[in-house]
Amino acid sequence: MMSVDAKIAISNCCIVDDGFLWLFSEGTKALMKVSISSGEICDYYFVPERSQKELFYRMIKCAEHIFLIPFNSTEMWAFSLCSSEWKKVDIGLDLREKQLKSKFYSAVAFDNKIYMFGWSIPGIIVYDCISERYHRITDFLEYINDRRIIFHKAMCVDEEKIYLPVFLSTHIICFDLRLQKSSVIEMPIIAGKDCPVIEVDFPIIKLYSIDGKEYGIDEDGRQYEKEISCFSVGRRREPLLIDYYGETKFLIPEAFAMIVIANNTNKDMIKLDYASSGVYPDGEMSKFTFAEKTEDKIFFQSRTDGRIYIFDKLKRNIQEITMNICDGGKEKLYKSIRNSININEIVDEREMSLESFIMIISKEGDDDES
Repeated sequence: MMSVDAKIAISNCCIVDDGFLWLFSEGTKALMKVSISSGEICDYYFVPERSQKELFYRMIKCAEHIFLIPFNSTEMWAFSLCSSEWKKVDIGLDLREKQLKSKFYSAVAFDNKIYMFGWSIPGIIVYDCISERYHRITDFLEYINDRRIIFHKAMCVDEEKIYLPVFLSTHIICFDLRLQKSSVIEMPIIAGKDCPVIEVDFPIIKLYSIDGKEYGIDEDGRQYEKEISCFSVGRRREPLLIDYYGETKFLIPEAFAMIVIANNTNKDMIKLDYASSGVYPDGEMSKFTFAEKTEDKIFFQSRTDGRIYIFDKLKRNIQEITMNICDGGKEKLYKSIRNSININEIVDEREMSLESFIMIISKEGDDDES
C-alpha cells in the first residue's frame, strides 16, 4: 500500500536539482524538498499565498532561488535556497490582472531572466532575477489580427529560440531569446489543445496531435501530415511528454499508465504498476501531474496516489520513489496543515485524499502537544 505521505506531495510542477526533487504540494500550499535516493520529504516551506486551487503550474530555478510562476495565485513568489525565505516578486501585474485565473501555463529561464508566456495575461513577461526588474513584450500581437494570443503548455526551445504555438490558431510565435525579437510561422494545423506537443530542429517543425498524427514543416519548407504509429496506444493519444535518447523516442501518454519506446522500426510499451481509479479511467483522463526530464532520466508523478516514477532512458527501466516524511516531522507538518487549511479545499480528492485528511485531523497530529 502506498504511503499516505505521497498523496500530500501531489504537485503540478517539479524541479530536479542536485539529488533532490522540489514539489509544490497543491493540497498543503507547501514547497517540499524530497530526496531522490530515499524518498524522504526533508523540508517543507508554506508559501504565504491565499488558498485556492491550482496556484502554480510551473517552477523555475534561477539565481539561487526557486520561482513559483503564478497560475491562479495572486502573486509570484521566490524562495531563497540560501536563506529559506519567501519573497513576493513584482512582475508588473495590475490589480485586475492579479485576480485573473490561468495567468501562465509555461515559462523558461535564460541568461538569468525568466520568460513567462501569458494565457489570460497578454504578451510575454520577462523578469530579470539579478536586477529584479521586469518588462512586457507585446510586439508579436500585431502579427495576428482580431485574435487574442494565448499560450498553452506546448513550447519548444531550440538553441536560443523558443517556439510557442498560439492556442486555437495555425500560428507559431518564434521568439529569439538573445535578440528579444519575434516572428510568426504558419502551420497546417490548429495548435494548442489539439496539438499539445511541439518539436523543433529548425527548419524542421513538428506538431503532434491527439488523433495520432504528426503535422509539420520539412527542411524544404513544405507542409505535411502523417500518421505516427507509436502514438497508437488508445482512443485518447494526447502525449504528456516526448523525449529522446539518441535516435530513440520516449512517449508518456497522458491517459495511459505506460511509457512508449519507439525508433524507426520498432515500438515497445512498458506498463506501470499503477493503481487504477474510477475517477481517472484509462483512455479518458490524465494519469499524471507532471513530467520533468533530465539528460538521462524522466521523472513523473501519479495523479491518483502521488507516487513518483523515474524512467532511466539508457537502462530502459523504471524506479519508484516511495515518499515519507522524516522522523519527527510528520506531526509538525500535519499540525501546520490542519491549522492553515480550508476544509472546502479538500472536498475534491484530487486536492488531497480522504486518507490524508483523516490523518491530519486525527490524534496523530496532536502528538507534539502537551
